[in-house]
Amino acid sequence: MTISTTKPERVHARLPLGTAGAKALGARIRSARLRADMRLEDLSTLSGVHRSQISRIERGLALTLTANARRLCACLDIPLPVGGADAPIDALTTRMAELVRQYPESTALVDRALATIERRFGVDTSGAGRR
Repeated sequence: MTISTTKPERVHARLPLGTAGAKALGARIRSARLRADMRLEDLSTLSGVHRSQISRIERGLALTLTANARRLCACLDIPLPVGGADAPIDALTTRMAELVRQYPESTALVDRALATIERRFGVDTSGAGRR
């Protein structure tokens, strides 16, 4: 993983994330930090964001996308969330990815669940014609 040291452009607007969006963003930041083998203090030094604020963001307690969260995303090379109608989808995607990452044996279960949902609604999103 490449860690960016460039500072994001200064943005004053706060984008509302909602609870699910905040938790999803926090999980993505924490996951990226751990993959980079960084402690909170390391990311704090790199980003200029206090470690207690990083902890709050990682725990999903920051309900708006602040300049601090943007800085963390920039340092860890994480795409910024778009919010809005896609926020529940982003949160679900993050939950599934974290589940499979932590428990690789869950991959088959997640795949079967998706196949069941696809059959129920008559769609195939696998791109491989799974059935």
